[in-house]
Amino acid sequence: MSRALERYAWPTWRIEAVRTLAAVADALHQGRHDQDAVLRHLSHGQLGLDDLVVSRAQHGGILLRAAEFIDIAHVFLHRASAVPLPSTLDLRCTARFMDDPDDPDSRWIYVLLSTERSSMETMFAGLRDVASYPVPTAADVADDPEAAERAEVWTRVLQRYRSFSPPSILAPDLHLALDLIEAIGAGDRDDELSSYSKVTVSEVVAEVALRQGASAPDDLRAQLVAPLTQ
Repeated sequence: MSRALERYAWPTWRIEAVRTLAAVADALHQGRHDQDAVLRHLSHGQLGLDDLVVSRAQHGGILLRAAEFIDIAHVFLHRASAVPLPSTLDLRCTARFMDDPDDPDSRWIYVLLSTERSSMETMFAGLRDVASYPVPTAADVADDPEAAERAEVWTRVLQRYRSFSPPSILAPDLHLALDLIEAIGAGDRDDELSSYSKVTVSEVVAEVALRQGASAPDDLRAQLVAPLTQ
């Protein structure tokens, strides 16, 4: 399973990271006259320009600011007092693997996939030997005998892990700012960076252009990477 996730899941997750980076970069570009307000809106008032230490020290442009914001926001989420990010910006993804105490031969492994990304759910459901077995709601159980059976199994499986955490696989750590610093200085080495699963300037700019449609300026790339002093 870990090899399958490495081969299929994390490339899908990388695409989602590019889309999320483009979404933040687009918001900063559209609101470039008050980027602090944009960041505070996206983070529910928890983060602003003053928190972007690296990109501001390097006079980084919009892309670098967007990347550092996403990196910091995901670290910030681990604080007990943190307000969750909007689901469109949340790149966290965890697969938790559990067995059934009533199945001593371990014929089945039960997996809880935690993600805000439908593409990750679709990818995971398409892996070989993976079958959908969703945790039912109370309404499901009331109307469906099969759902009632699933509820019984999940209750038994989850009960075992009340006192300790099951084995888990998490999405890669975010280092979008480091990727962007390297990509901005890499010139035309996009293919090389992509081969190492690193985010490139070209693909983010292309995604921002898609979001802006006909209103995208001809010099969009230059505007997104141009140094900023404030």
